[in-house]
Amino acid sequence: MEASPGGHEWTDIESCEKAWVATPPLSGVYRWFLQGDLPKDFNWPPTLTPIRQGDLIYFGRATSLRTRAKHHKLPTSQSTLRRALASLMGLQAEWRGNSAHPGLVREHEMQLTGWMNNNLSMSFVVVSASLVESTEKSLRASLKPPLNRDGLTPEQRHTSAAAAEMQRNALGARRLRKVDPAEETERRTSALRAIPTTSKGDTITERMALTKTLYEQRWTRSQIAARVGVHTSTVGDYIAKLRDRGEIEPGRSRIRRPVESREQATKLD
Repeated sequence: MEASPGGHEWTDIESCEKAWVATPPLSGVYRWFLQGDLPKDFNWPPTLTPIRQGDLIYFGRATSLRTRAKHHKLPTSQSTLRRALASLMGLQAEWRGNSAHPGLVREHEMQLTGWMNNNLSMSFVVVSASLVESTEKSLRASLKPPLNRDGLTPEQRHTSAAAAEMQRNALGARRLRKVDPAEETERRTSALRAIPTTSKGDTITERMALTKTLYEQRWTRSQIAARVGVHTSTVGDYIAKLRDRGEIEPGRSRIRRPVESREQATKLD
């Protein structure tokens, strides 16, 4: 085994899957190497230092090596290494859910995973939690892996630019913003107030129409009852009649709305 600057011993450099299986749930640093060939269309200008078989390409740290070092298994949206490789390989990114980083379309996600398994290798060393950050910082600064986005070398700056370009070109790209809790509450409250309510003088037809609207918006029966102003058993009767008429789907499951509780609905009446 190779000794690290901190006196620890690196594990042997092995295929990424075999190396990862041996990782413990302990803090440490890890490094990735190119053991095969780069793709033919890999975006690496001839003016940059070539990446050859056996070269170190990426360095990282983890509070749990077992969890964090599995870049060959993680979704691309959760891996800086995968996003760097994907951008240099020209793969198509896309946004999913509320992720702060884009992933890849399914076909390209599988393509990248397969390439990593066949062409990358990994090694790691356990480092105490108190030293893991300083150890990684020191080694990254001295080794300057080309796929780390530290901006210390032309190679790293090229990787950063390619990753940023991929993010801009991601399918369905949109800017994520932090939503102020008070703003979100007001938005939902305004939406709730916009829904009509009923009064004692309203006919059964009007009450059933409102029940249908709320049911289709996936309100629970208790929430509908509070809004319509009837007992939950009456709401059940309305829903049964609406199903018999074919106006709502039979047996459709409902999902509880997150903020409109019975108390909130009653207060807004």
